[in-house]
Order: sequence, then C-alpha cells, then structure tokens
Amino acid sequence: MQAVLRIAGYDSFEQIAVGGMAVVFKARKLSVKKTVAIKVLLPHLAADSRFITRFQQEAEAAARIQHDNIVNVIDSGKSDGAYFIVMEYYDGLTVEELLSTQQRLPIDVALSVVLNVCYGLEAAHAQNLVHRDIKPANIIFTRQGTIKVADFGLAKAIDKLTLVTNPGKVVGTPAYMSPEQTRGEAVGTASDIFSLGVVAYEMLAAKRPFEGASYSEVVDRIQHVEPQAVASFNPLVEEQFEQIVRRMLAKPLNARYAHASEIVMDLEEAMDKQGLRRDRRGLEEFFKDPAGYTQKSNAALLARLNGETPRGADKSRGLGVRHYKKILYLNPDDDAARAALERMGESATAGRESASRVEPARRAAPMPAADPNADYRVILETIDRQIETPDTFALKLSIRLKSPVVRMRQLVSRAPCTMAQRLPYKKARWLQKVIEELGGTARLEVVVDAPPVVEEKPAAQTSKEIAKPLERRTANGGILCPRCGWEEEPDARFCSLCLQHFNKTDKIDAPNFADRPGFDDPEENPLSDGEGPRPAPAVETSAFPSNRTLLIVGVVGIVGVVVLLVFLLGR
Repeated sequence: MQAVLRIAGYDSFEQIAVGGMAVVFKARKLSVKKTVAIKVLLPHLAADSRFITRFQQEAEAAARIQHDNIVNVIDSGKSDGAYFIVMEYYDGLTVEELLSTQQRLPIDVALSVVLNVCYGLEAAHAQNLVHRDIKPANIIFTRQGTIKVADFGLAKAIDKLTLVTNPGKVVGTPAYMSPEQTRGEAVGTASDIFSLGVVAYEMLAAKRPFEGASYSEVVDRIQHVEPQAVASFNPLVEEQFEQIVRRMLAKPLNARYAHASEIVMDLEEAMDKQGLRRDRRGLEEFFKDPAGYTQKSNAALLARLNGETPRGADKSRGLGVRHYKKILYLNPDDDAARAALERMGESATAGRESASRVEPARRAAPMPAADPNADYRVILETIDRQIETPDTFALKLSIRLKSPVVRMRQLVSRAPCTMAQRLPYKKARWLQKVIEELGGTARLEVVVDAPPVVEEKPAAQTSKEIAKPLERRTANGGILCPRCGWEEEPDARFCSLCLQHFNKTDKIDAPNFADRPGFDDPEENPLSDGEGPRPAPAVETSAFPSNRTLLIVGVVGIVGVVVLLVFLLGR
C-alpha cells in the first residue's frame, strides 16, 4: 500500500513499512532538516472514536519520555483525516531481522539487549506507561550499538482496542503476551517484564518458549505450561542467567520481577561475574559483522574451555557434564569431549544437533560447485501468488535488502526480471537464497563478456574527446552500479543493493566492475564474503598530453617571451 501523505512541516515521504495497524514513512522535518519516521494509522482504526481518544492520550504520554533506549516521540496530530505520530528515525535492524539471519545471538549480545531494554522500561514505567507489545520487531539495533525500544504510545492503545472490540482475537502474534494479558485483564509493568523474558529466551535458545499451531494453543501454553530450561537448547547459558529468565517468565505475579530495575541489578552483577561485555562498543562491533563477531567469540570461549579442567567435576558430576557439553556445542567434532560425556553416561548426540542449529545456512544449504572466477546475473523468475502478492513480496524483499520499497515494487512487477546484472558467485548465490526464502524462484546465469571492439580514432581527434568517460547505462537510461551491477534510476545517488554512492568516476565504463577496490570490503559492502579486496584493474593512460600540461607549457613560454623583450628594450 503506497499512501499519498501530506503533513505540514515535513516532506520527502518514503514508505518503508506496512503493518496490520499502520503505515510507516521516512520523511524529513523541514525546520531542522532531520530525517524522522512517521507512523500513520490505517483508516479503519481511525474510524473508531474510542481508539482515537486513547491513541492521542498515549501519544502525549510517550512524548514525555526522553531516554537513550527509547525511540522518542517528536510530534503527533491529524492531517487530512489521518492520525500520525512522528518519531526519531534510526538506521539499523530490528532484533527480529537479526534473528532471521543469525538464529541465535552471542550470550553477551543477547544479554546486553535485554539490559538496555530494561533501561528504557525503567524510564517508561516511571511515567506509568506500560508498553504492552515488547517483541523482537519493536526492538531496534542501531549501527552505533544502541538499543532502542519502539512503538511506545501506540502499542497500549492498539492492544486495548483489540481486546475490547474483538473478544478472543488479537491482531499479530500472541507469543509474547503475559498470562494476564491473554486473559484480557488489566496489565501493569510486570506484563512488559514477562514479554521481555520471552524475547530473552528466544535470543538465547533460538526458539520461543510458548509455541503452538493455533492462537488458543499458544494462550494455553502461556497460562499453564512451564517452558524447558534455556540451557537445554544452549548449554553456554550459565545458571545465573537461567534463573533470571525463569523469574521473568514466572506466571504468578508475586513470583515475577515487579520492576525492571530489579532485573538490571541481577543482570549487571551476573554479567560482571562471568566477565561478559555490556558496553555499547561491543554491540557496535557485533552489528558491523555479526557472523565474524560470533565466530571470534565462540573461538575464544572454546580455547578457554579446552585449556581448563572443570572445577569441582570430581565432586559434582553435573559440572563436568556441563563443561563437556559446552565444548561439544561449540565444536561437534571434538571426539575427546564426546568420549568424556560417554564415560559419564551422558548422550553425546546433542552437540551435533546444537551445531546444526547454530549454523543452519552453512550446514543445511551447501553451495553447489560453480566457477568462483565467473560473474553471474541473478534473475527473479516467479513468486508464489498463493502466498504473496507482488506488493507484499516487494516489501519483504526491501526489508531484507535494505532497499526502497518503490524500487523493489518496480522490479517485482515486471518479473521475470534481472535483479543484479553482475555478481561474484557467492554474492549471487546469497541473493538467490534470499529470494527463495521469501517464496520466490530465481536462477543464475553466467555473464559472458563480448570481446572488446577496438575502434580507430581519427588523428585529428583531440585528447579531450578521447578522455571523455563512457557511462554504464541501460537501454531505458538507468545506471548500472559499477560495484554490484544493480540497475538504478537515472537520477539515483547511490545503489540500493550495495550502498555504493555514485559519482563522476563511477560512470566510467569498467571492463569488470566487480574488480573495483573495496568491492569485497565487508564494512563497505553488505554482500561481501570477507575474502579481501581483489586487485584493481590496470588504468590505461593516454598518449596525448593533458590539458593541465599544455597550460603549464603555455604559461612558461609567455613568461620567457616577456623576459626576452624586457632584456632587449633595456639595451
């Protein structure tokens, strides 16, 4: 749904997301030239007077909260019959998006996310504002390593309206609701704590604690079933963290944490005791390279475990079992740890199962043999029309690729179409897998370069004409990115796929754009495989002198003539 929106004081509206309750736009606040996010309620919700009243009250309450871990509300109001909230805009990913690509977060990262959300909840609860919709999609992980809780002021109104007007039905997933919330009772700060406990469990165990095939089954589990211990899925979770998560998920209110500040005290103490980082710099390092950070963290932990003997193992069998399960979890091929577990009478199969969950992409989907030196064209063939429409598929694709929705919609609408003109195999294969995961089909074609045609230039042609750059343009005038081959609009300033900024030098026709320096830099290109930069192509120089050289020679000649005339006249 692409809405036409006009709000005084804002321009450059770009639709970036569509949900069951609202449409989100990225826009610019004219007075301060600042990028903001504007959430506009869908018309059918704006038609309910009770919802409008609550929405306005909650927006005013949320605007009073100013905290580093909360997406702060800047403005709210009504424009052309649409009710809106203006919020801060952050460039990053939601925890939900992170979990879709990195199934289980490192222990220190997951616990730091929980800790920062608690900081934000402390500020909100002090204003008597309950979020009511804490879930991975409402927790933003910024590029600077800051954790932001979104949707304050809107979640409570939506939740209350839904329970009042549609008994027995709740829009969205109920998996993160507290027991009292699923019963339609009045909820307080402890409800947010339970929801955060579900998020913590999911980040650590790579699965939700309460799952079911239907809404009623999930609600029944939330109200009556105790989840399995997190350590049964992830043995790296220490007992102190297990107890904190268990208390957050306690069903009786008197057994659950009552305030976020209590979690902060326990969690900070436990993380410091285990030597885990909880600073923003660590989160920033993780965001830059999630896979690399996780691999480095796991390697360091594995080296430490292999270099020590489990303390108290001779007195407590459980300590020894846990020690070797951690090793086997990190390295399923460690035969010594497997043998040690078997001597203790423990099953040694869990390590291989855990490893398959840690790295599902690498183990479950090995890459077929291909020419690593060839370039590939990625072609979107079809989408599953029984599951997705072109608009919903384009929206999901834009979220995964961090590309404008409008751009994705243009491509998807003319499927089959070329998504990328020229990519190295690993990057092309990655893009193909993304399309297939979203319900589409894609194929790869090897790009075969035609032999260069050498044209003889007339002798009278000037060096300026010879040096004129050739633009990489498509038949319809679009720009082909010199880094990844993505086709952009003629006036585009950057590539929406690899974020390469276009400038004058990028319009020069290069024989192989993938050989450009920096293409494989993981910090510059999200499609990089991290194998290091390729050698830059040789640059041909013209045999003609440059304009600058001719100018210098001319000036020197004029000065020489003037000096000679002065000398002759003086005689």
